[in-house]
Amino acid sequence: MIGKPIQYKSVDEGTTFTINDRTYETLMIAPYYFICVSAVDGLMGADISFESHPIPNLIGEKSGDVFRRGKTVTLSGTIYARGMAELYEGAFYLQNMFAQVSGLRKLLFTPWNYGTQLYVKCRVTQDLSVVMATEKGHHEWPWTVGVRCDDPRLYLASSNTVFPSFQQ
Repeated sequence: MIGKPIQYKSVDEGTTFTINDRTYETLMIAPYYFICVSAVDGLMGADISFESHPIPNLIGEKSGDVFRRGKTVTLSGTIYARGMAELYEGAFYLQNMFAQVSGLRKLLFTPWNYGTQLYVKCRVTQDLSVVMATEKGHHEWPWTVGVRCDDPRLYLASSNTVFPSFQQ
């Protein structure tokens, strides 16, 4: 997901947003800002829960079945721009991208060693945070957003089938 374009689109294929697209990294062509994703946390695992029962008249519990639940994925990065007006444009783009909190969206990405696009279905659970602090001559703002995936498995975008991994 790092270093390759990431798309966030509605499940019905209607609205699509793209970030981390290296074609805008020079800041010399419109839209004069670049939204970089520099950290992704929680994509590879899942929340794990255990069935547990208290042991009568003793300390502790007896654990039973183990279940993989959903997962929370946190994306963070930086908006780079050629000026303050473009920083705001980038921030507003991210705000529009993650404004919809109801309904599932597809978070599409391509791993470096694979020529195929993967996705998870998710919804926003941690609202977008953009830190608006600028040093003289540096036009960049860090940002963070959290999404929740009810189904922790990765899917192939080409066929909507489960990507071969531990998650099958």
